[in-house]
Amino acid sequence: MRGGFSNEIPTVFPKPLPNAFIYTMNMTEEHVKQFGVREKFAVHEGFASKILRAETKTLYAYNTTQFADYDKYESSIFDPQAKAAYREEMFPRQCAAAYELGKNLPMFSA
Repeated sequence: MRGGFSNEIPTVFPKPLPNAFIYTMNMTEEHVKQFGVREKFAVHEGFASKILRAETKTLYAYNTTQFADYDKYESSIFDPQAKAAYREEMFPRQCAAAYELGKNLPMFSA
């Protein structure tokens, strides 16, 4: 089998491999934009697309909760009530979006 360190042969995968990144993060969407997180992740996504020979799909789940009880941890930069309200509204939508992403990944034939 040939290796993968060649400009002529960028990958050894015999067929395109459908793939996706699902990012869950404590950051709000505004912070992700402010700090250029998507642009940083795009490097990894591009590399995966090249190696796997298929477009990489992405899904971002913002403002996720880190703790069940924020009072137990030093986390004063977060508003626990706002996090809980966001989670109640958005978590079902984020789960549904992740499910749809997986369901719609094209599967290749054997």
